[in-house]
Amino acid sequence: MTRDAKANKSNGILPAVAVEYNSTYTSKALSELGSWGTKELPGSGFLGEKQSLFDRDLSPYSIPIQSTIDGTEVFYIQYPKCFSPYAWCARYDAGIYTEADASIVNKTTQKSVDDFDAIVNDSTYDFISEDFFNSNHSYVEVSSETVSEEQFPFVKTDSSIYLSQTNSTDLAIALKTYNAVSRYEIGTNAVPGTITAYINGIQTDAFTFDEETGCINFAKIPSSSDKVYVQWYEDNKTDSSSSLALAFGAKKQFSEKLNMDIALASRWAVSQDNSYTESGQSSPGHATLASGLEYKTENFNFTNTLGASLKTSNTTGTYLVSDMDDAKSTTVYLAKDSGKTLSSSFTPALNERDYSSSLILERDNQDSIESQSGVRDTKITGYAIPLEWNFNDVSAVATALNPYWAALNIRLNNAASLAGAKSFSIALKQSGVLSSDTQIYLQLGVNCDTDSASEDTFLVPTWKISADSLTGAGDGVIAPFILNQDGWQTVSVLIDESDRSKLSVYDDARIIITGTSKSSGIIFAGPYESIQSEFYGTSDGEGTIYTHQTRLSSDNYAEVFELKSSSEQTFTLSRYYDEFDLENYKKLIIRMSAADYENNSVNDSVRAVITLDRPETDGTFQTAAKIELDSAELKKLSSLKNLTVNLQKKSVNYGTLTSLDTDVSPVRLVLEYTTNQNTIITLDKISLEGALTNFMFTDRATASYRYKTAEITANANTAATTSTDGTIRDGFLYGSVLSSVNLMGIGLEAELGRSADADILISNAAHKIKTSKNIYGVLGFSEEYSFDNDSKELQKENNATISLSKIKIPLTIQAGSSSSLTENLATQNVNSSINFNSKYFINRTSLKLNQKANPKKTSEKIVSGNSFENYFTGLKDSFRNEFSSGLKEAHLRKTALNNSTTINIPFAKFSPVLYAGLDSSYKNTNSTLFTDKAQLRLTLPLSFKSNSISFVMEKTSGSVKNKTAGGSYSKDGDYIIQNLEERPWYIKAVPFADLFDGSLSDNVSGNASKTSEYESVYYTTSYRLNWKRSFFGNATDFFVPDGASLIFERDIKAASSLSDYYQAKTLFNFSAINVFGSKGFIPLFDFYETDEYTTSLTFTLKKARTTSSATMLLDLFHQNSFYLTKEAVVQNGFDISFEDKNNLRIKYTAIYRRPGTESLLQDAVKLFASSYKKEDSELSRSDGINFSYSRASSSTTSDNTGVTEKYYLEYLHDLNIQLNRYATLNTSINGQFDCTVDSVVLVNVNASIGATVKF
Repeated sequence: MTRDAKANKSNGILPAVAVEYNSTYTSKALSELGSWGTKELPGSGFLGEKQSLFDRDLSPYSIPIQSTIDGTEVFYIQYPKCFSPYAWCARYDAGIYTEADASIVNKTTQKSVDDFDAIVNDSTYDFISEDFFNSNHSYVEVSSETVSEEQFPFVKTDSSIYLSQTNSTDLAIALKTYNAVSRYEIGTNAVPGTITAYINGIQTDAFTFDEETGCINFAKIPSSSDKVYVQWYEDNKTDSSSSLALAFGAKKQFSEKLNMDIALASRWAVSQDNSYTESGQSSPGHATLASGLEYKTENFNFTNTLGASLKTSNTTGTYLVSDMDDAKSTTVYLAKDSGKTLSSSFTPALNERDYSSSLILERDNQDSIESQSGVRDTKITGYAIPLEWNFNDVSAVATALNPYWAALNIRLNNAASLAGAKSFSIALKQSGVLSSDTQIYLQLGVNCDTDSASEDTFLVPTWKISADSLTGAGDGVIAPFILNQDGWQTVSVLIDESDRSKLSVYDDARIIITGTSKSSGIIFAGPYESIQSEFYGTSDGEGTIYTHQTRLSSDNYAEVFELKSSSEQTFTLSRYYDEFDLENYKKLIIRMSAADYENNSVNDSVRAVITLDRPETDGTFQTAAKIELDSAELKKLSSLKNLTVNLQKKSVNYGTLTSLDTDVSPVRLVLEYTTNQNTIITLDKISLEGALTNFMFTDRATASYRYKTAEITANANTAATTSTDGTIRDGFLYGSVLSSVNLMGIGLEAELGRSADADILISNAAHKIKTSKNIYGVLGFSEEYSFDNDSKELQKENNATISLSKIKIPLTIQAGSSSSLTENLATQNVNSSINFNSKYFINRTSLKLNQKANPKKTSEKIVSGNSFENYFTGLKDSFRNEFSSGLKEAHLRKTALNNSTTINIPFAKFSPVLYAGLDSSYKNTNSTLFTDKAQLRLTLPLSFKSNSISFVMEKTSGSVKNKTAGGSYSKDGDYIIQNLEERPWYIKAVPFADLFDGSLSDNVSGNASKTSEYESVYYTTSYRLNWKRSFFGNATDFFVPDGASLIFERDIKAASSLSDYYQAKTLFNFSAINVFGSKGFIPLFDFYETDEYTTSLTFTLKKARTTSSATMLLDLFHQNSFYLTKEAVVQNGFDISFEDKNNLRIKYTAIYRRPGTESLLQDAVKLFASSYKKEDSELSRSDGINFSYSRASSSTTSDNTGVTEKYYLEYLHDLNIQLNRYATLNTSINGQFDCTVDSVVLVNVNASIGATVKF
C-alpha cells in the first residue's frame, strides 16, 4: 500500500483497507479464502495455509475477514488492529540509511542468529525515484532457512511478533553503518584507569585519555581497515556517588642515557546511599603501582614498564540484576471531565471473552444519560466520575436477551498503556442499593474522541465484573465488584494475549450497566492502574497466568504470578535481562517463593527448573546455571527465601545445582513449573553478591633500532591476572607482541596477541605491508590483514597505485579490494579507477564491485572449518573471498561502471562535465531480483564576476526483473547490456522534449509487459538550474537572494499499473548581517547594535500527468539574531509549512539571553555563607518561548475522515549564578501547554535548582 493511497500509518494508526470483488468473482474468492480452523486442525484455502504456520489458533487474533459497507460485501486486507494474514512481514523500514549491513541478532548479546538472512534493499516499490515530498527509505528483507513461507520469517522462532503479544525472544534487526572516524570520543564521564582498548582484537595500552575532551589518542593512529574496540566505566554523576582519587610520581635521571620513574595512582568509587549497582551503573575501583626504565642512545631506544594493579568492577560488592519491579504500576487519577457521553446513534455490544458471540444492545432499551462532571471524594485522590441511570424512564420491555442498559465512556488519557498490560484495575463505588438483576460490564480499547460510529463493536474486550460474591466473577475477572457492598472496591481484570491484539490503537474504557427490572442507581469510577510485565508466560495445557505486583516494603516490590491449573501441566515464565557476569562474584541469589493458593504448600508431584542462559548463533541456548527443585525442596520455599548459588563451591542451598558455567554470561531467566494446583509464585529479586577483586601484573617492553634507512621496532606486552577473595582462585595470562621493520621505503609490521580467555595460543594476529613512498616514483602498494579468533572475524585489504606523473604523463591507475569474513557474512569490495588529469581535459573511469553472502551456504566453502582457528587458513580464505569472480549463492551483488569527462575552458570559466553510469544490483532474499540503472548527466557550470550558474540535465532509466538464483559478476554484466538493448527509447529520448513526450509512457509500459520477468520499468528526466552569488557584505544581502534553484522532473514507472508524475521545486536563500542596527548599514533601530538574518523559501509541486489535481507544499523558514550588546542577544525564528487548509504547520521560537544584575537567590546564599559577596558573582539569564500549531488530515477507517489540530506553547527561564571560581548555582522554570483540540489538554510546570562544583 502506498503513501499516495493513504494506507500508511497516520498518528500511529493504520487505516482500514478493504477490497470489493466483482460480483462474478465473489463466490470464487470465498472458496479460495477458505477458513482458519485450529492449530491442531488447520482449515482450508488461504486462511488454512496461514494457520498451519503458527503454533496457536489465529482466529482470536485476526482482523475481520469480511464485512459490509453501504450494503456491499467487502474483504478487509488491512485493519487498525489485529493480525492480518495479508501483511507482508518480511520487509522492514530501515529509514534513510543507504550503506548498511543488516543482520538478525539477539538484542542482549548482539550476536547474529544463523537461521536468518537480512539484506538492505532499496525502495523498489516507490512510484517516484526521488520524491520531493518524502525521503526515500531503504528496507530490510528478512528470510529464514527454517520457514518455507516467506511472508512470516520469524513464525517458527517467535510467532508472538506478529500477534501483538509479549515477545518470547529478544530478536532484533541490527543495522551496521560505515563512517570514516578520525576522533575516538568516549565522553568526559569515562573514568581514567578503567579504559581498555583493543585494535583488531589485540589489547593495547599505547594510548592516552584526555579528560577534558573525552577523546582517546592512540600512539599510532589506526588505519582505515583496523577494528577499534574500547570499553570503559563511567561516573554516575549523581549526588549519591563519588570517588576517592590519589596520585604520586617520581623520576630519577641516572645518566644522559638512563632514567627511571615510579608512580602510584588510585581511584575508588564510593557510594553514600546505594549498597549495590545495577544495569547502566558502574562503581569501579583500581590502584596501580608502576615503575619504568628507559635507556636511549642516538640509534637505539629501550623502555620497560612493570606494573601491579588492584582492580574491581564493583566497589559496592553487589550487582542487582533485577528487583522485579517491572510490574510496578502507577495509579492514575481521573480528571473532572473524564466521563464522556456515548453518541445517540451508537449502541455497544457485550462480547463473550473468546469473542465467539455478542449480545447487541438495543437502542430502544437505552437510558440516555449525559456525562456529569466528576466529584470529590475524601476516600480517593482525583475525581469520582458518576454513571447514573434510571430504567423507569425507558418505555420498552426488557428481557434477559434484550436488557435495559446505560453506558459511559471514561477517558484514560493514554496513561493505561493497555497494549502491553497484563491486567487492569479500576476503583468503583455504588451509591444506594442496587437491584439484584443489575449487571456491570467493563470494556477497554474504546475511543472517547469520536462518535463511536466506526468502533469495532464486536472486537472490544469485555468483562462482566459484577458478582454477588468473590467466587461469582466472570471469566478473566480477578477481583469482581460485589453488588451492594459499601465503600470503594478495586476491580481487576486479566488482559490476555487475544485482548492485547485488540488494544493496540485506543486506550479508553467504558462502563455498561444492564438490568431486566425497572430500577435506578449510581456507580462512581475512580483511580485506575495497569500492570506491565516483561515476563513471557506460556502453558503446555489450558492453564492461565495472571501477573501482578505486591508491595513488600515501602520501596520494595515483588512480581507475582498466579498459575491457574486444573490438570498437570508445565508453565514457563521467561524474560531477558542485560548481560551480567558470574565469574567476578561469589554468590548468585534468587529471592522467591512458590506455594498453593489455599494451603500455602505444594503436593508431591510439583517440580520446578530454574535456568539462566544465553542464546547462541545457531538458535540454541548455552546454560550458565541450572537448578532443579522437587516438591520437597519447593515446600521449603513456601515463603520468601533466598535461593543461593555458591559460584565458587558450585553448590546451592535448595534443590540441586545440575549445571554451572561461570564463563557464560547469562541474559535470560527461565522458570519451568510443573503442577496440577493453582499456584502463586513470587519473585523478589535476582542479585550477585561478593564482588571479587583482581590483581593484575603487567610488563610492557619496547625496543627500536635505526640504521641509515632501516628501522626495526619491537613491542612486547604481557599481563597476568588473578582473582582473589583471600585465596587465589583462578589466573590467566595474556599479552601481545608487535614488531615492525622499515626497509628501503617498505614498512613491514606484524603483531601477535592472546586474549585472557582464549582457547588457542595465538588468538589475535595481524600484519601490514606498505610502501612509504612510490617505488621509483611509480608503484605504491599496501596489504593489511587481521585475524581475530575471539570475535570470529577476518579482515583483509589490498591497494595498489601506478602513477606516470614522473614521466610527464598525467595518468594514475588505482586498484583496491577488501574482504571481511565472519561466521555469518562474507563481504567483498573492489574499487578500481583510471584517472587522466591534464590541464584542459579530465577523465575518470571507475569500476566498483560489491558482494555479500552467507559463507555457510556457499558451495565454494569460503570459510573453512578452521578459518577462525588458524592464521594462515584465514589468510587463504580471505584471499579467495577478496578476489572472487562472483558467488552464485550471494544474496547481494552490485556492479557499477561509470565515466566522468570534464573539459576546462579557462578563458570562459566554463567546465562542462559529462557523466555516464551503469549500475546493477542482484538480490536474492525472499525472491531473486535483478535491478539495473543507466544514467546520463550533463552539467554546464558557468562563472562570471561574482556569480556562478550551473545547469544540469539528467535522464535515468532502469528495470527490476525476476531472475533465477545464481550467476556471477560477468553474468550480471550480460544482463545490464541485455536490458539496455531492450530500452532503445532511452537513448533516443530528446532532451526537453522528454518532459512532454506522451509516447514515453507507452514505451515504458510496453517494456514492462514484454515478459513475465519484469517487475517494473521506469524512466526519469530532470532539469536543474542553480544560481549562487558571492556575499555582498552590505544591506543588499537582505533584499537580494544569495542563491536560487529551479528543478523540473518527470517520473514514469510501469509495474502492475502505470504512473506518470511531474514534480517541480523552487528554492530561494537569503542571508545578511549587520543591516538595521545602530552599527548597521541602514541604522533604523538604536536599541540593538548588530543583527543577522537567514531566510529560506521553498515551493514544491507534484502532479500526475493524466489528472488536473496537484499536490503543493510551501515552506518558509526565517531566523533573526539581534545583538543588544556584546553579552545580550535576542534570537527568534519561525518555520511555516503549508500544503492545504487541513495540512499545515507553524513553529516559532524566541530566546533572550543576557547578563543578570541581582537575584533573591543571592540573599539565600548569603544566609548559608556569610563570606559570600554579591558583587563577586556573575549572573546570566535566559528566557525562551516555543510555539507550534499544526493541522493534519488523516483517514483511519473507511467512513471516518478527520483533521487533528494541535497547539503547543512552552516557556523556559534559566538563571545561573557563578558564586566563585569553583561553584555555580543553576535554576530553571519550565511551563508547557499541549492541546489536541477536542481530545486532550496537558499542562506541565517544572522548577529545579542545582549546583555545579568543579575542582
